[in-house]
Amino acid sequence: MAQQITLPELGEGITSGTIVNLLAAEGDTISPGQPLVEVETDKAVVEVPSTAAGRITRFLVKAGETAKVGAPLLELDPTTVGDNHKNGQAQPSAPATPPPPTAAAPDLQPPAPAATATQPPPANSAQTTDITLPGLGEGITGGAVVSLSLKPGDSFNAGQALLEVETDKAVVEVPAPTAGTLQSYHVKPGDQVKIGQPIATITTAANTSQTQGPAPAAPATPPPPLPSPAPAPQQPAAQHSPPTPVPIQTAHSTVAGRSSGGAYGAALPQAERIIPAGPATRRFARELGVDLSLVAGSGPGGRITIDDVKNYVKTNGVGRTSTTGTTLPAAPLPDFSLWGEVERQPLSNLRKRIIEQMQLSWTIPMVAQFDHADITDLEAFRKRNSPAMKERGASLTITAFAIKAAVAALKKFPQFNTSLDLARGELVFKKYYHIGIAVDTPAGLIVPVIRDADKKSLAEISFELAALAKKARERKVSPNELQGATFTISNLGGIGGTQFTPLVNPPQVAILGISRGEIQPRWNGTAFEPRLLMPLCVSYDHRVVDGADGARFARAIAEALENYAADLLM
Repeated sequence: MAQQITLPELGEGITSGTIVNLLAAEGDTISPGQPLVEVETDKAVVEVPSTAAGRITRFLVKAGETAKVGAPLLELDPTTVGDNHKNGQAQPSAPATPPPPTAAAPDLQPPAPAATATQPPPANSAQTTDITLPGLGEGITGGAVVSLSLKPGDSFNAGQALLEVETDKAVVEVPAPTAGTLQSYHVKPGDQVKIGQPIATITTAANTSQTQGPAPAAPATPPPPLPSPAPAPQQPAAQHSPPTPVPIQTAHSTVAGRSSGGAYGAALPQAERIIPAGPATRRFARELGVDLSLVAGSGPGGRITIDDVKNYVKTNGVGRTSTTGTTLPAAPLPDFSLWGEVERQPLSNLRKRIIEQMQLSWTIPMVAQFDHADITDLEAFRKRNSPAMKERGASLTITAFAIKAAVAALKKFPQFNTSLDLARGELVFKKYYHIGIAVDTPAGLIVPVIRDADKKSLAEISFELAALAKKARERKVSPNELQGATFTISNLGGIGGTQFTPLVNPPQVAILGISRGEIQPRWNGTAFEPRLLMPLCVSYDHRVVDGADGARFARAIAEALENYAADLLM
């Protein structure tokens, strides 16, 4: 008869918690005290141990779900343990460690460990494994399924795309951690999936070759019984990982790594530091507009808690009281259907991310500095050289010139190429120049990055701009191509308008907005003459940049555009 394991008391006043991770898999044989799940409360992440022995027949919760105290976590078959003892088999202490063969029972073969198999597969058999959604990047908890790349019965190789998932930054492919055959999908296009959630079931072929020597030739084949059992448990353990983490860890290292400087820095390898904070803490920080990369953690291993975020807000005066991010406003909306027909559409992941980022931007004390650049000669130069550039497959745009001008101004005024670290009381000066370019797409605003713009020619920047803009509009830009910008440019001149005030994109401290140029009369000392003047606006963080420097920086950009013929551009 199946036995249920429930969520125990987690502390005084704690009534529920968020399931962070499943520490075992369906089919595993467990013992009392063995950790089953990780649960995050508003104070810490704790492991929930098993209160009985048996085989897990079914998990009743998933990673990312909220469970109340007393709610069932899984179903257990206690008869499996008794049967094993009757047969003289040793009960394993952990699901990934097979029992060693003994001289007293030479006819028994230890089960070969597999990711999610409930019984040891015989030789020449196939193993069925559930593939879960791997980590997709720092701060990303899930996404929406865009498309399925295979059909049931299709074979695939390791690293081949299983499906496409839209996160709040881009559309990414989820690769297969190993070669095999697709049995079924557990999701469909349009579904919202969370990290660790099963997305597909696959079958992998077991290796049929065996040796008669002291060690197995293939990891999927159990070793033959030997008088000395020492080598038997070592070889499989070195070739297999615990059941649950196998698909997550393998795919995670393929898809994306952590980014430095919070969610907006340059992508780093997976082995580098990840901000240690749970989902509840991250959600609380987003609601207050706090960048977790600036918060010092007081929990185990430097883990950031909700109290740490509260203390940071008290110390630095950062935060907001209204609800933000993906939630609805605090004030209830009226019933708009009383006055006519309405239609509700769910927010896309990208739009949710834009909402959160714009709310965060609004907490920065910003100043906007306006100016005009006389681009009469620059426009004539651009038109003369555009045909040759088009023949090479790119367009010579004002944005390309603006990138070169911005880099020149950033070198003169390095405080515009910084980030403010309030936690350490420091200003981070960056010795590189990565320029983010706001791209208008049907799905919303996306900001890919031109890296090392100071080391590239005008032609190289033009080609890279065209390629990145195309990928952004097709939602094929990678997470790495959206991170690490030190300064951003938004050009609305091709659409229209006279002027606008762009919002700073944290953790950057400044942004350049460009509007459409128009012919205006300018006094040359003897007479008025028609000149093409382009409006500029530099928005900057007033905590870092003083007003006088803001005006000088805007003028430096204008002068760089006006003096295009210098070695600035070529």
